[in-house]
Amino acid sequence: MLLNTEMIPYVLSQMEIAKDDLEGCRCLIDNDKHRIALNRSYYCVFHCLKALCVLYDQNFSKHSGYISYFQREFIKPGILPKELSKVVTKTKRLRESSDYGDMMSVDKATAEDAYMSAEVLYNALYEYINTQITEL
Repeated sequence: MLLNTEMIPYVLSQMEIAKDDLEGCRCLIDNDKHRIALNRSYYCVFHCLKALCVLYDQNFSKHSGYISYFQREFIKPGILPKELSKVVTKTKRLRESSDYGDMMSVDKATAEDAYMSAEVLYNALYEYINTQITEL
């Protein structure tokens, strides 16, 4: 896989958005807005995946495209740990349940768990992306 160096500023901006979403999630949890916090946890994860994919010149029209590429190119070959795949799956499922499903009430423990999972993925992809960029 070849890096698209022209996209580095965009990649970094996506990681900044992810960081903002993670911080927003923390604020929402602290203010008992647990359902909305799940949404921000997922979007932190999504923007991290988007940053990673765009770094390798991959852009998709649907969230599922980013997720599939991440699974196929980074998880399956063992470049990144399988636990990150579980984070993506879990945060996506929780967000969809809370935004579109019957999950009208979300407890603090669920929101905290989603936050911590998103934080793990953010930290892992932040480190991976920065390593790739600095090795240029």
